[in-house]
Amino acid sequence: TPDGHQMRMPKRFTWRAEDDDGAELIIIDGTTNDDFAYGLGAGYAASYQYTGRYRGAPVAGTGYIEWIDRR
Repeated sequence: TPDGHQMRMPKRFTWRAEDDDGAELIIIDGTTNDDFAYGLGAGYAASYQYTGRYRGAPVAGTGYIEWIDRR
């Protein structure tokens, strides 16, 4: 980062949410587009391509991600 902190950026990620009964609501498999740009504060923003399912139906598209990892 510009302020000297090392931060590993994700290339691929999976995000999943379940309903109140534990059934899959949504699952997203994303691949970042290598366009991370340092933003305000302490992290980066980028775009990603994704595929997955929402309530069992296939989904695909482009998304926006903000990434901060200050461990």
